[in-house]
Amino acid sequence: GQALLEFAEGDLSYLRYSLGADVAFALPVRMRLVFETEAGSSVGAPPQKLWYLGGPLTLRGYSPRAAGGESFGRGQVEIDRSFSFGRLALFSDMGWAGDGSDIDLDEALYSAGAGLAVIDGILRIDGAWQLKSPHVFRLDIYLDQLL
Repeated sequence: GQALLEFAEGDLSYLRYSLGADVAFALPVRMRLVFETEAGSSVGAPPQKLWYLGGPLTLRGYSPRAAGGESFGRGQVEIDRSFSFGRLALFSDMGWAGDGSDIDLDEALYSAGAGLAVIDGILRIDGAWQLKSPHVFRLDIYLDQLL
């Protein structure tokens, strides 16, 4: 899990905070099921400090900053299997960002796809489809943190 608390005081004062958790369950045949969730909000944050979702680390299948606002919530579920060359995964992501006093899950963005992680998870390739119109496919190749 992770927690963030960011506070600035001066010409521009703001507060940002988020809390996230992830859990993995071992399954038979070198498989695992992974759940990840995170939510956060802000008060008085300037545009560059708002919460943005999109891209391979927050909402696969969408371009960076596909959704943004003073509050957000997101979740990911992934089932993967390890092989000698790396891990193959199937996943689905969901995310919403906007005005925290007007949370509308009908505005949430969803995606589903498949991925490959090699070199102990450092190099990752994810392909995902947006499940809300327009149904666009996006391929991301990126360096990720060690698992």
